[in-house]
Amino acid sequence: VLALSLSSNDYVGHAKGPDDPQVRDISIRTDRLLGELFRFVEAKVGMRNVLVVFTADHGVAPVPEVNQARKMPGGRIVEKSLLEVTEKALTAKYGAGKWVEGGTGATQWLNYKLIEEKKLSIVEVSETAAQALRQAPHIIRAYTGDQLRRGALTGDMFDQRVRNGYNSRSGGDVIVVGDPYYIYDSKGTSHGMPYQYDAHVPVIFMGEAIKGGRYQKRIMVNDIAPTLSTLLEVETPSGSVGRALDEILK
Repeated sequence: VLALSLSSNDYVGHAKGPDDPQVRDISIRTDRLLGELFRFVEAKVGMRNVLVVFTADHGVAPVPEVNQARKMPGGRIVEKSLLEVTEKALTAKYGAGKWVEGGTGATQWLNYKLIEEKKLSIVEVSETAAQALRQAPHIIRAYTGDQLRRGALTGDMFDQRVRNGYNSRSGGDVIVVGDPYYIYDSKGTSHGMPYQYDAHVPVIFMGEAIKGGRYQKRIMVNDIAPTLSTLLEVETPSGSVGRALDEILK
């Protein structure tokens, strides 16, 4: 197995956004580069003996200013302003102190030492912060770490994706989700929200063992590893949570 990451595409995409001509240009250059790679492989072992899989690690939001010019939703959320919302709410309810230990607009870690000194519950304090953040402009949801660890969620797409991205050992105490097409970066564009445009990526298999065609069924990137294991007739990795895409196999 040879894994290649085309990181320049990510760099340009973040800096310029998906609508910029430079992204089109680097996509064309990537296509030509892959052509050179496949010609090399053909000369060495023959492409009939190779299986190629393409995918990506995330989608992307349009540059907010580009969306605004189209009269579409979009904007930039100032991370500092969200940290200030938490500080103000907790100070008003529990008294003065540095309540936020660290974090960004999307994820905040609270000051456990201060909470312990005031004989408060981290569950209560984090919920107070989340309630305040839910009222902030362009914030659609705010979760607490306790909610995510206990699985105390309604179970829709947002909940599932936020929960999937949460580490119970090191995750934040409050996790914030902004409105569609709103991002935290001060320039360019980014990803990380649980919306379809951030989560939708291609999965393309190319090789002799694959049935040609388009498949509209919903799948996950996690399905690549068990599909390769099936083709190679080896054990599926122990950490795999996907399925073998047997509908694409000859």
